[in-house]
Amino acid sequence: MKIFTEGVLILASAQALRTEYHNKKFNYDFPEGLNDLLSDHRIIALTTNNGNNILVEFYIDQELPKSEYSKQIKQFIRIQEFDELLVLSHADFTMLCNKEGKTELFSWPIKKIQNLKSSIYIVSIGIEDTTNNYEKYGVYFKISIALNPVAQSDCMNNILDVAD
Repeated sequence: MKIFTEGVLILASAQALRTEYHNKKFNYDFPEGLNDLLSDHRIIALTTNNGNNILVEFYIDQELPKSEYSKQIKQFIRIQEFDELLVLSHADFTMLCNKEGKTELFSWPIKKIQNLKSSIYIVSIGIEDTTNNYEKYGVYFKISIALNPVAQSDCMNNILDVAD
């Protein structure tokens, strides 16, 4: 899927956002406003300072495909029963949080990964810089994301840039 990130790509548990913002206002302080969501593995946030157009491919219950990635990142996300993994630009994420996390209040479709089982997932992210091949791909980065269930997470999520 192609995404215009507006500077930040967010992967989020739909249920976690509904719970967090049901009776709470969104904190616009970036990145501090995301710390609780990151530390509880409810979101993953990647900055895309060197290019907002990206192509994202997901691999569920699989390893990352073999490739020469310019960077690899490991993060964690917690998915609950009947949950969905939302794939959002920062602008869509902000609007969703201000709508109490309710995706049905959006007037356009939100990209989602559905039918994930309830678990903590290790999220392996492989990044390919395609800036020099922009004409071929139409994106600055190709990002491969593999989600695999694990028993527990062993570190806090951090906001990382895809290019650093």
